[in-house]
Amino acid sequence: MNQKYFIISLLVFFFLYVEKSHGCHPSGAQITSCTEDCPQITNASFTRGKLNITVYTYPDYPPEAFGHFTFKDDQGHEWRFFKKPIFVNDHSCNHKGDYENNPYTSYWNFDSNQTPKETWFDIWLAVYVDCSLSPWGGAEIDCNSYNLHYRGWQP
Repeated sequence: MNQKYFIISLLVFFFLYVEKSHGCHPSGAQITSCTEDCPQITNASFTRGKLNITVYTYPDYPPEAFGHFTFKDDQGHEWRFFKKPIFVNDHSCNHKGDYENNPYTSYWNFDSNQTPKETWFDIWLAVYVDCSLSPWGGAEIDCNSYNLHYRGWQP
């Protein structure tokens, strides 16, 4: 009987911990109130099949990861770059890079047929800052996250 419990315990451990720890991912509490100098998308523009986006966060806390990244324009074009968070700006897991920037400008490829032209567009992006290893272990990296929205005109 003890052997059954051991095997079941081992399988539970495997599925709950080992499977999720393959790699790491940003996670954390969404900050909904911000009084001044809040994180924001400061610029966004499109060239054929490429989005250039600049994000500014707090002075000592550069962007470390992006998640839930989507755009949509008033002509019906839309694109989801990714849903789950990924590290950006020379960051990975709990490593903070030597070349982090704030503001941080990045370039994202997408289907060139979806490129907005002479229309208003919206961008939604979750930005993760102040990331550190979770005290509980596993694959989660604890961060503060901000859901940002940007509306702009694409000539």
